[in-house]
Amino acid sequence: MTTESKKTIFLIPGASPKAARIFFDAINTSLKPEFEIIELERADERDLLSRVKNVKLKILVGKSAGGRIAVNYQFENKDAQALVLLAPGTRSDNRLSQIQVPILIVHGTKDNVIPLENSRKIAKLFKNCKLVEIPGIGHSFEGKESEIAEIIKEWIISLH
Repeated sequence: MTTESKKTIFLIPGASPKAARIFFDAINTSLKPEFEIIELERADERDLLSRVKNVKLKILVGKSAGGRIAVNYQFENKDAQALVLLAPGTRSDNRLSQIQVPILIVHGTKDNVIPLENSRKIAKLFKNCKLVEIPGIGHSFEGKESEIAEIIKEWIISLH
């Protein structure tokens, strides 16, 4: 893959960037060198805007509140090629059907922070969405980071 066609993946943490650290490390390991990875230090919409504005081929990966930021970004800017939402803190809203890009949602069945039902509802609203439920894990995906990183990698590669 040439540098010009290399997709950039932006990793957007939730309210607790430390909690996302291990998970984002697994994504980095799984997706490099095929993709350029840029990790935001915090869930901040202005930080995301400042980093993505000159990047043509981009995929946004948002964890928890970072998922909400990714959805809001795409709703306003409509220029990401895909979204990956991990236990997203996005509210069910009929406007979500306006987002046309492929979306992967990954959510643990034992999430006590953001209920799985939230992801089930929003997955139905998106036009092109795949929902993957991971049995027995909670909001942090603890112990399943590498497995979920591989799910994300396979899904992103399947988009080509």
